[in-house]
Amino acid sequence: FELKLEKIYEVLEGDPQGGYKQISSVQKLTEFVEPTERLALAFERAIDEDDYESMVQLIDKGCSVDVPLPSRPGLSALLVALDNGNFAMGEWLLRVGASALQADCNDGSGKSVMELTADLPSLNRLLPELFLKYLRQGGDLRFGCEFPFYAAIDGENMRGLEILLEEAEKHLHYIGSPQAFKDVLNRLFPMDFNCENGCKAWTYRAETTALHIAAWDGNKEVVSLLVDRGADIDAADSNGWTPLMFSQDVGTAKYLLSLGASIAAVCRLGSLPSFINWFGDNLFDEAHPVSFSKLPKELFTVSDPPRFSAKCEALQLTPETLNNLHQLNHDLTSEDEAGRSMIHYILGEEDLVDWVLDREQDLSGTTPFPWHLEWCEFSGLALLTSSFERLRQRMPADLFCKVLNLEPSRGWSPLCHAAALNRVDIVANCLEMGADINFEGSCFGSAIMNASACGSLDAVKLLARNGASLTYMGNGGFTSCFLVAGTEAVREWLLCGRFMDQKRLAAENDVDCVQEKVPWGGYTEAKVLLYGRRARWLEESTLDYAKRLSKMRRSWQGKVVQLHVEEMGSTSDIDSNTGSGGDAESDRNRSFLTRIKGVRLSDSYSESDSESGSG
Repeated sequence: FELKLEKIYEVLEGDPQGGYKQISSVQKLTEFVEPTERLALAFERAIDEDDYESMVQLIDKGCSVDVPLPSRPGLSALLVALDNGNFAMGEWLLRVGASALQADCNDGSGKSVMELTADLPSLNRLLPELFLKYLRQGGDLRFGCEFPFYAAIDGENMRGLEILLEEAEKHLHYIGSPQAFKDVLNRLFPMDFNCENGCKAWTYRAETTALHIAAWDGNKEVVSLLVDRGADIDAADSNGWTPLMFSQDVGTAKYLLSLGASIAAVCRLGSLPSFINWFGDNLFDEAHPVSFSKLPKELFTVSDPPRFSAKCEALQLTPETLNNLHQLNHDLTSEDEAGRSMIHYILGEEDLVDWVLDREQDLSGTTPFPWHLEWCEFSGLALLTSSFERLRQRMPADLFCKVLNLEPSRGWSPLCHAAALNRVDIVANCLEMGADINFEGSCFGSAIMNASACGSLDAVKLLARNGASLTYMGNGGFTSCFLVAGTEAVREWLLCGRFMDQKRLAAENDVDCVQEKVPWGGYTEAKVLLYGRRARWLEESTLDYAKRLSKMRRSWQGKVVQLHVEEMGSTSDIDSNTGSGGDAESDRNRSFLTRIKGVRLSDSYSESDSESGSG
C-alpha cells in the first residue's frame, strides 16, 4: 500500500527504463495467469483498435472470444460488432469461435446475434454462415427466444428475409419437417402497435405472426414471400385477429383477399363499438373489404337479451396497490355502477390472481363476471387461461361456476367468445366447468354457430365432437352451421370432413383389425439448452432466475420438441468451440420427437444450464 500510483503501474505494465521488457496491455504476464477481468480489458481494447493480432494472442492464452466486455455490461465483442454494423469484425469473430447463440443478457428484451444481423442490410453477407452455425449449435427457431424473420421485417431488410428463408429451406433437416418450418413462420411474437382514429390514440398489444406485421406495414412483397413459403394467411394473433384485420389500407386488404384471406374472422370483434374503434372510416368505405355492407347483418341486429358489449377503462392495479388497499380493509368484491368490481379485474391478471390466492383472500362475495363489459382482450383473461387450474382447485366448484358466469344475460358468453376466437383451450375449460354447449350466447346463437360464422374450424370440430347441435332454432328462427359458415374450410368439414373422421374412428376401433402391440418406452428426459435470453441475466439474482426457469418449464409442458444430438467428431470450421452443441447425428436422430409431459418441478425432467457464452 506504500507504493505510489506510478510504481503500481510499473509493476503491472513494466518499466522500459528499468532494464526489462515492457509488456503491452494486450499480453499476459508470463509468470502467472492473469485474472479474467484483465484479459477482458485487454480484449476490449484490442477490439476497439481493430487489433486482430492481439486478439488472437489473447484467445490463445485463454481469453474467451465471448467474454463480456467490462465497459459494456452483458455484451460480448460479437454483439457489439453486429450492433455497430461492423461486418468484418463480426465475420472474424464467428470464424474464431464466437457463439451464434448469444444475446444481450442485461434483461429479457435484448436482441440476439441472429436478430441483430437480420435487422441490418449491411450484414446480409454474414447471414448464411451465421444461420448455419446457429442451427448447428442447437438454436431453436420453433420454440426458442430468437425471431430473426421478425427482425428482418421490422428493419425493412427484404433481402435479409429472403436469405433467411432460403437458408431455412436449405437446412430444413435441422428444423424438422416442412410442417415444423410452417410453425416457425406462424410463431407468435409480442408486439405493440400504435393505433388512432378520429377520437383517440391507443396502443394495441398482442402476440402476432410475421404476416401480421407485414400486413400492418402494407408490405405486399413480404406478404407474398411469407404466404408462398407456407405462412397461414388467416393466422390469428393472441387476441384472435387475422392479418386482414391488421391491413391499414384498401390495397393491402384486397391483396390479402386475393391470396385467400377470409373476411369471416372480422366477426370476432363482436360489437359495433369495437368495429368502429378498430376500423374507423374504413367501415364506411364501400371499396374496403371490411365495410358495413359486406358484414353479416347479425352483428348489428339488436337482440333480446342484448349481446353487444360496452367499452370501459382498465384499472391500474399492481400487487403493491392491493397491499395498500388490503391495509385499508377495502372490499374488493363491491361493484361499481356498471357492474364491475376490483376482483373482476384482478381475476383477469395472473400476477394479481397469485396475490389473492397466496393471501387466501375471501372470494365468496365475488359476483358473476361482467361479460358485457370490455376493458382488456378476452384471450388474455387469466381466470380462463393461465390461472384457470389454480382457481378451479382453490375455489369451491359452485362459487367458481358462479363467477365464470357461463350463461350471462348480457354480452357474449365466454364459451361463444372463445369459439369465435378459435381458442379451443378456453372452450375446453368452459365445457369442463359445465357450460351449456347449445346456450344462445351471441348474436349468431350458440357457440358452434359463432365458431362457424367466424371461420374458427378447430372450435367447430371440438364443439361438434362434444355433441353441439349443428342446427339451431333461436329467436331469429331456424339456422344451421352450414348456412352461417364463414369459410370454405368450415363448409367442407361440415359436408364431408366430419363423416370421414367418423370412418377413421370406426376403423381404429374395429375389433377385427389386429394391431401389433408395442411396449411403451416410458418418459424421455429432454435437456433444454438455456442460451441467449433464456440464460441468466446480468443483474438477475439466483432466486429470480429460479423463478423464471420455473415459468419456462411450465410453458414447455405438452410441447413436442426435436431432440438435439451433438455431432461426434465434427471437423467443420464453422462449428463453435463454446460447448453449445453440434449437428444431429443422423436424419433419424434429427427427426426423433419427444413429447414433454405435464411435469412438475420435482419430476426427473432436467435442463442444461449451459449458457453458450452468453453470460
